[in-house]
Amino acid sequence: MDLRGPFSQGWPGDPQDDISLADLLTHGSGLEREPVGSVWETLRFPARDQLAATANEAKRLYPQDSWFHYSNLGFALLGELVAQIRGTSWGSYVEDWVLLPLGMGRATPLPRATQ
Repeated sequence: MDLRGPFSQGWPGDPQDDISLADLLTHGSGLEREPVGSVWETLRFPARDQLAATANEAKRLYPQDSWFHYSNLGFALLGELVAQIRGTSWGSYVEDWVLLPLGMGRATPLPRATQ
């Protein structure tokens, strides 16, 4: 997969087709910080299908590669892209390919309830 190629090269529906993987990885995409909706008011992140459905509605605050602007949305889109390409959830992929090979069996990609 080409990092300078369009983000949509692995995503059906072509969300944000002019943004490259490298733009997202370096926070140079110009995308707004959070996904479309009221994330801070509700403290609920959109489900995977909602994230995909609203990706094209996200505001571009700056032209890409013109300014560093941290974007949780950008990394959520990257995580969803990994999930789509690998045919699993992002969390399962992180556990199977990052945490467990490093011997980090007690670490988790998402918080778990404490006992």
